[in-house]
Amino acid sequence: MIQKIWYYVMWFYVHVGLSFYFRKLKIVGVKNIPRGQAVVFVANHQNAFLDAILLTTSQPRTVHYLVRAEIFKRPIVKKLLATLNLMPIYRIRDGWQSLSQNEEIFKACTKILTSKETLLIFPEGNHSLMRRLRPLSKGFTRIIFETLKQQPDLTLQIVPVGINYSAHQSYYGDVSIHFDIPIDSRKYFDPNDFQGSSVQIKEVVAERMKKLITHIEDLSTYENTLRYLESTQPDFTDPVEINNRIASAQVSEVVETKNGKVKSGFSIFYPIYFIAWLLNAIPLLLWKRMDKKIKDPVMVGSMKSAFAIFLFPAYYLIIAFILFQIIEPWMASVALLILIFSMPLARKFYARK
Repeated sequence: MIQKIWYYVMWFYVHVGLSFYFRKLKIVGVKNIPRGQAVVFVANHQNAFLDAILLTTSQPRTVHYLVRAEIFKRPIVKKLLATLNLMPIYRIRDGWQSLSQNEEIFKACTKILTSKETLLIFPEGNHSLMRRLRPLSKGFTRIIFETLKQQPDLTLQIVPVGINYSAHQSYYGDVSIHFDIPIDSRKYFDPNDFQGSSVQIKEVVAERMKKLITHIEDLSTYENTLRYLESTQPDFTDPVEINNRIASAQVSEVVETKNGKVKSGFSIFYPIYFIAWLLNAIPLLLWKRMDKKIKDPVMVGSMKSAFAIFLFPAYYLIIAFILFQIIEPWMASVALLILIFSMPLARKFYARK
């Protein structure tokens, strides 16, 4: 009971925090998620742990999910993550001897699904900033088919999910989460042909997922296609419209986009932006220091969102406490509101250069 309360407290807090972090958070197809049935969410993976918390807080069901084992090294971190339904998945880079521990994790996943709960898996196996669906691994099919092997009458639905960012590393950008119509895994499960069943379900899932995200199929023209899309002022949160542009574009004719000065509108409003920066200087400077230490570009958006959701509110609480001690309550309230709403204006300083 205590763990459930803790989970939902964190769910609510992070949900509210993400609503402030993103300018627009669009959720499509949440009614497609089955209630009271075992569900495996399979999602594209472009933004480290931000993908997981976005999907978790964008729909009502409690989610269990697999994350890379290296973040579980410290015992206290391992216990904390376990309370939020995170489980480690071991890879070759974690050491060959560690792979055997996946057996217990797979058993835990089977138990979760048998209990008609939900599991989130990123079947691409790793994260990437590329705007395309990468080849899917067979790990998620193994978990699904092992469950059906034990519970052949279990209704186990696969829900493809597409997560789309207007800009992966930006604060106050846009994001959309698209939940597709469920796939009944039993239709593709042949207990006498695991390999064939696995290949078939991967193909079906991949085709569904490609329609839920921006998918540039041809790697040989990937950079050229991406430049073309960026030159057309795209809404990357609308995968249908973007994929239609890709399909109709004469990519071979697209070369470099035109050079020119980009109007940022920054000079006119610079004093306002600078005041906003001063009001948020402490957490922004801490972020700049942290930003320099991040080696993996895919981690930038996730770390930035964590700072915004946890560090900035702590800073505002401290300032609020000080203000209410030294000035009239109404003045302190007004000052605090100005401080909070100044953060979007300071976003120019919260970008990675």
